[in-house]
Amino acid sequence: MTKVFTYGTLMKGCGNHHFVIGTKFLGEGETVNEYGLYVDGLPYVSENDEISTIKGELYQVSNRKLEQIDMLEGHPHFYERKLVDIDVGGETHEAYLYFYSRSFPYHSLEESGDYRQRR
Repeated sequence: MTKVFTYGTLMKGCGNHHFVIGTKFLGEGETVNEYGLYVDGLPYVSENDEISTIKGELYQVSNRKLEQIDMLEGHPHFYERKLVDIDVGGETHEAYLYFYSRSFPYHSLEESGDYRQRR
């Protein structure tokens, strides 16, 4: 079992949430460190930008479920998952977050770090 932090379409109410249904929801939280969240259609987080903490949801998933999420995210060729620290109610968890290393010129910065602000 491992932890995955979702900040985009895997969150509740979003189009890919069905991928995490049946896993253990650990709570809403945010990254301890600051990154850049960009959105226009697909959201992505850049670890090269220190703009804001990223808001999202933390899940505990099986290795099989992690493989399915990796396939959805195109890991490691599109998004790349890396371990980061996540704060959930004052408790720090180490979890995977999917980063995108390239930037799209048409994507715009979401300074709040919360994808739900764009939806």
